[in-house]
Amino acid sequence: FYRTTMIKDINIVYSEGLYIRTNDMFRPPKDAYLYLKEKIESNKGKFIEQRFDKFLCEIIISPQKIYKGSLNQRKVYTSRFLIQENVILEILWRVPLLRRDVEYLVNKNQSYFTNDEKRFYGSKIIKDIRAIKL
Repeated sequence: FYRTTMIKDINIVYSEGLYIRTNDMFRPPKDAYLYLKEKIESNKGKFIEQRFDKFLCEIIISPQKIYKGSLNQRKVYTSRFLIQENVILEILWRVPLLRRDVEYLVNKNQSYFTNDEKRFYGSKIIKDIRAIKL
């Protein structure tokens, strides 16, 4: 006897372990800036020197767009992620990223934060992190 069950609104994320989240965990906060400030500042030590994909698994809100952030001719030291209108998540990377790699993704996906960006940034280590309200 086999039975098929349809499950709606479950997201399975794999990143150095298996995380399963249901729709109750995906209710976006009313104020993204306050949520990020509280989440980051109260747990900053939890995210510093950790992979970016671990941080993404911890927060409810996903980045919408990515901006290059600070760069010199060859390296990108910080990246800015648009979380919500007027709310930016700024990441300082432990090891600077190659400018050509960042620009390739920004141009390829028109700055949108897609699975390509999740794969690229996911393994990068966070040196510092902060929320910015524009």
